[in-house]
Amino acid sequence: KQRITLSVWWQIDDRALSDFIRTCRDQSFLPNVGIVGRVWARGTVEWTSDLPAQNPEVFPLVLLAIRAGIKAVLGVPMLHEDTVLGVLLFYTERVKLEDEELVQAVSRVASQLGFALHHKLSQQDLRAHEALLRRRRDELEIRVSERTVQLKIANEALQAEIFERKRV
Repeated sequence: KQRITLSVWWQIDDRALSDFIRTCRDQSFLPNVGIVGRVWARGTVEWTSDLPAQNPEVFPLVLLAIRAGIKAVLGVPMLHEDTVLGVLLFYTERVKLEDEELVQAVSRVASQLGFALHHKLSQQDLRAHEALLRRRRDELEIRVSERTVQLKIANEALQAEIFERKRV
């Protein structure tokens, strides 16, 4: 099964938060596991305004997040069409009620990032396919060259045999 992992983050300089990020970096989540897995699997925004009140079964890293001083989290999918390409998570050290304007603004940015990421992934796929085609073309040229040499040798042998038969 596919898993989602942390790849990029920015944070304030705080030891407890650094420990949280380090642990997150070492984790990977299945679909529907933790906020990142739920947002990834469902493709919908999730806002948790009071993280310390949440069940560790629903938020596997909640105890570590509490130690880091995290009180609320917003998870937003990076979408391209109907495909989730990634998840943006925003943590805050304050209990924060859901702010629909903020959710809409972050969702718009996530949508643009999703488009940009899709474009980048498409370019990488294209470069990989171009490289594969170049390798296959080079392999084919080598095989054609080798076969041309074989045919030349066979042709020379046949020409010599024809010459010999005509002489006899």
